[in-house]
Amino acid sequence: MNVHEWLLNRFPESRRCDRRFIGLLEAWVSIVGNLVLFVFKLLAGLALNSISLVADAFHSLSDVLTSAVVLLGFVFGSKPADADHPHGHGRLEHVATLIIAILLFAAAVGMGKGSLERIAKPQPVRFNLAVVLLLLLSAAFKEWMASFSAFLGRKIKSQALVADAWHHRSDAIAAALVAVGLVVSPLGYYWLDGVLGLFVCALLFWVAWGLSRDSVNELIGKAPDP
Repeated sequence: MNVHEWLLNRFPESRRCDRRFIGLLEAWVSIVGNLVLFVFKLLAGLALNSISLVADAFHSLSDVLTSAVVLLGFVFGSKPADADHPHGHGRLEHVATLIIAILLFAAAVGMGKGSLERIAKPQPVRFNLAVVLLLLLSAAFKEWMASFSAFLGRKIKSQALVADAWHHRSDAIAAALVAVGLVVSPLGYYWLDGVLGLFVCALLFWVAWGLSRDSVNELIGKAPDP
């Protein structure tokens, strides 16, 4: 039994089999986790006088929006059928997935632009061991959030949760790349983080494309599994 299963087993069995509960659990864990990261990075950034950490803190705060999309998708998607929606509201989950895929596309574009600028105009970065350690700690926590979201997504076969997991994972990779850039900066390889950033950008595009394609297929009426 892994840690994700152990955590889920802390809840009653009736809850563990409830799709709506699983979706809301993932959303609230993500929201609270990002808020904790925001406060942690902000205080650390102010204490260390690190602009990059302060900026990354507000990036974590903005990530709350993505998880809020998941939250709303499950809240409204679990509404029962009515006269206007005789088949229920379950497709709102696919709408949430599509929104997150669009946000991933936007993140990929932003990362790609920044990476190309770093390659074209390398900028010296001052090494700071404390900042590197904090970034790696942040990356590890984000990766845990990603694996937890993916675990719950697989359990209830939810694209929205898998999409949120990839959003967490992209943040973890970005934080790790910034840490790598700081480590190699004394060696003069200022362009390296830009090159690594392009690889992450390509990965995000690939994931976002797959998620958007699958969610659109479901929204326009893909035939159900036999």
